[in-house]
Amino acid sequence: MPHGTEGLRQLPGPEDLPVRVRKVLSLLRQDGHLAYVVGGAVRDLLLTGAADDWDVATSAMPARVKELFPRNSPQGEKHGSIMAVFDDGKVDITTFRREGKYSDLRRPDDVSFLPSVENDLSRRDFTVNAMAWDPYDDVLVDPFGGTDDIGARIIRAVGDPHARFSEDALRMMRALRFASILCFKVDEEALRAMKGQAGGIAKVSAERKAAELGRMIAGKCAGAALSHFVSTGLAVRLFPDLDPRGMAQAARYMDELPAKPLLRLAALFACGDTTGPHRVDENSKARAEELRMSRGARTHIARLTEGLFEGYRLSDGPSVRRWAALLGWEDVEDGLELRSWYDRNIRKRPDWAKERQLVRQVLEARPPLSKEQLMIGGTDLVKLTGSAGPKVKALMNKLLLDVLDSPELNTKERLTMLAWAYLRGKDYGGV
Repeated sequence: MPHGTEGLRQLPGPEDLPVRVRKVLSLLRQDGHLAYVVGGAVRDLLLTGAADDWDVATSAMPARVKELFPRNSPQGEKHGSIMAVFDDGKVDITTFRREGKYSDLRRPDDVSFLPSVENDLSRRDFTVNAMAWDPYDDVLVDPFGGTDDIGARIIRAVGDPHARFSEDALRMMRALRFASILCFKVDEEALRAMKGQAGGIAKVSAERKAAELGRMIAGKCAGAALSHFVSTGLAVRLFPDLDPRGMAQAARYMDELPAKPLLRLAALFACGDTTGPHRVDENSKARAEELRMSRGARTHIARLTEGLFEGYRLSDGPSVRRWAALLGWEDVEDGLELRSWYDRNIRKRPDWAKERQLVRQVLEARPPLSKEQLMIGGTDLVKLTGSAGPKVKALMNKLLLDVLDSPELNTKERLTMLAWAYLRGKDYGGV
């Protein structure tokens, strides 16, 4: 490796590459073209000796690439990219290119193809991704000091960061994502450029922003990346109703939470929300919806944030069961992690370990937490009431609350007797 840097891995020989990568490189070379492994694969090989995603840059034109690799997806052909498909995976093959203006701050308006890999590398986002490697000739093309920046563990833009971020505003979040996943620092010049260009993130689609945020917030060093996310102004561009001070506080302790995107996102929302416990779940769900997240993800985040406030004093079995019922069995473990984290770091309650132990003890018995787990069903109550509708729903809710307070009531006989008593006294929700 010509540009060796202390602490980096030696790049492997061709025989150690995946079969599909060897096929792509060798067939392009045999056809008379230049071909290099580029991008994140080179970076990851230097860092860890392993790579998951493989990209190849070549002097071959897209039409020729399609002929050489008939099993392909030409979705990106307009921009010079062909995805070659193999039995052991895929390889993205892109013709050396120069990109035109980015009118939408997302994709180039046009591209022109070039014979030089150096010019191709100049269009890339960060120096750690702007390297090209030919394993057959053992040549590493590194015109922007990517190996040095990997060795220094820093994310630096290729050339002027203002220009790079004005081309594609999502690169600002990508820089923070790489910093979070790789535990790298972000170059100060790039951070200053983010502050000046933060408004451009509004032109990026919600889905792309959500994908980058999810990967950023789940990284090993998410706390530092999220601190920059807030300080550069990007966070308030995505979530203008959240308090930056609260989000910064969440970032300070974020690495203590399990690396689950939805769990950590709930923490960010909860800390930044100033509306109080009665609106936080609705607000969290609305923010997740703005990011075009799935219905399940929205519900999960809303439950987690609400679970921070409802049943605040987890002092006995009934209060624990009511709190757990709010979350549901599928979310209770995440709820416990978030509640413990929030009380310890935000509410500054050092004795939360006792409450955590109590929650574990109460839930170890697997008590019923939902109407579906009651030993009496809606059909049974319809027979008792003589009608369906709101009356049955209110009665089921009342019975569930009783069972949460006293799980031993969860037999069909006892619940039937309770239902009769509530019907006679009409004390089951005012219906």
